[in-house]
Amino acid sequence: MKIIFLISFFFVNAYSQDRNGLTWGVALPKRSQTYINVSCHGLPASGLKPSCNAYTGDTSCAERRPVLCINKDKLLAQPSGIGDGKYNMWSGGEVRLTDSIEGYQLNSLESANSLCSEYFGQGWRMAEHHDGWGWGFWAKGNISSEQRFWVHIHDQPANCWDSGPPTPGTKQDYVPQQGIRKPLDLRPTGLLKWM
Repeated sequence: MKIIFLISFFFVNAYSQDRNGLTWGVALPKRSQTYINVSCHGLPASGLKPSCNAYTGDTSCAERRPVLCINKDKLLAQPSGIGDGKYNMWSGGEVRLTDSIEGYQLNSLESANSLCSEYFGQGWRMAEHHDGWGWGFWAKGNISSEQRFWVHIHDQPANCWDSGPPTPGTKQDYVPQQGIRKPLDLRPTGLLKWM
């Protein structure tokens, strides 16, 4: 009985920490209605210094945020005077935002990319931290600076699908192509079967 209690206590504590995902905002001042600079340090601020955490995520995956989507299928020429800085390079793409979605619904990069393509069509995917050089980039687009948005990073565990232990229980998962939600059990497989 003591062994089962200790094992249960260990797993409850190990999975009680919330996951975090990476968010960015719009860097001001906006250049025009046609081009936008999105950045880790964009507005509104995340409350962290620096403004995001590209290593472990900065925003609880339980929060709802739009997903920043980008299309780089037809690379756009760099406008003069835009994207000249190392950390704010021209991405060559166009950006748009989805409606707000709970971070836990982004259970993989594939589901996030599918969400973008369902909203905007073929060639759209979730924007990545390095779509410029890193930490920010310029793109064609005119998006709101009212709320931070989900972006992903390919070389760090700062995404809602890989940032740490999940919250115990069932969360909603985004189902590509169907646009519906289904329950996703985030507990370790088989853990509760023998407890």
